[in-house]
Amino acid sequence: MASLTLLDNINSPQMISHTIVAFVFALLSLSVVSARSAGSYTRCIRTGRRTGMAHYRGWKVVGDDTVETSTVKSERECIQACSKYGNGCSGVSYSKTHSLCYLKGDDHDQWKYKRSMNREDGVDLIGGCAAWSGIVPADMDASCCRG
Repeated sequence: MASLTLLDNINSPQMISHTIVAFVFALLSLSVVSARSAGSYTRCIRTGRRTGMAHYRGWKVVGDDTVETSTVKSERECIQACSKYGNGCSGVSYSKTHSLCYLKGDDHDQWKYKRSMNREDGVDLIGGCAAWSGIVPADMDASCCRG
């Protein structure tokens, strides 16, 4: 019944036209957001298993380390350390050159994003690429899960 009352108030052709334009715009906005989060990124599959994290190869994040830096044997071991740490870890920055693991907290404003000199270094952030697209720089976002 409430919708009938709303339609009763739309009595001029100009009001109907504005309502239709607003409705179409809202639908288009929703479909653009859905397309961006659903199909713009490749899946993060490495070495045959999904990590559940957005992966940025050749990047590093500086700042907001949760604990002392630790030495690890692999990036996967660094990711496991983040999982063990719990909710306070948003992701990792891994230096293959030095076998160092940096667990990152959730204060993203403190993070500084840098391209690494070593293409084997990487950043892994909890969640998919779309979840981080508004936080990481655009050129870093473009590299998410791609090689």
